[in-house]
Amino acid sequence: MIKVIVPTELNDITLGQLQKYQKLTEGVEDQDILRQTMLSVFCDLDIKHYDKLHAQHVKEICLGIESILNGKPRHERFFTLEGVKMAFIPNLDEITMGEYVDLENIGHEVDNWHKLMCILYRPLLKTFGNRYDIENYKGYDNASQYKQMPLGVALGAVVFFWNLGSDLLLDTLKSLKQVEKDEVLKEHLLKNGLGLAHFTDSLKEISVELNRSQVYPYTLASIGLHMKQTYSN
Repeated sequence: MIKVIVPTELNDITLGQLQKYQKLTEGVEDQDILRQTMLSVFCDLDIKHYDKLHAQHVKEICLGIESILNGKPRHERFFTLEGVKMAFIPNLDEITMGEYVDLENIGHEVDNWHKLMCILYRPLLKTFGNRYDIENYKGYDNASQYKQMPLGVALGAVVFFWNLGSDLLLDTLKSLKQVEKDEVLKEHLLKNGLGLAHFTDSLKEISVELNRSQVYPYTLASIGLHMKQTYSN
């Protein structure tokens, strides 16, 4: 008997699984290969068992996973990663230039989302009322661990960040113009391989793209699964 453990909510899936599925299916149009990959990545199914599954079960499972990915994520300020409580960056308007330059360099590709999460979420240090502090940004050398974070948390952060992104970028552009002659800022940008003019031009391009991208990136089939399911063949 073959048992398939099926995710029933976004947080049953990890960010790394989505990235793996995206990479393995890029350019693939064969529906059977897509279904095999979906079950292999999201249900940890050994591909050698795929042909032994009932066709109806495969269809139901794949439709269920598509429905989950089509769900609307919620922005979460806190989550736990490998036993450590992580918190969303408290104020995006006050991010450092190091954080901002890395955000610009990372881009929007799904394959880099773990690096984005490394900037947006960091270990919680202390709380005081409704406010809290997180660790200072140290770069994204340890970003690979964020591939294990719940996909629902990651998608919620991405959508939240994109929705705020346009206004934030425009504000930053204005700020950069005011400090254009700041030698410390210039030195930091040059150290990261960017001249000030190139950096501001890049921000303008990203701002335009963000204005065009105010929709959730995954539009898939919509059916619902409400409890953890195990399919037996």
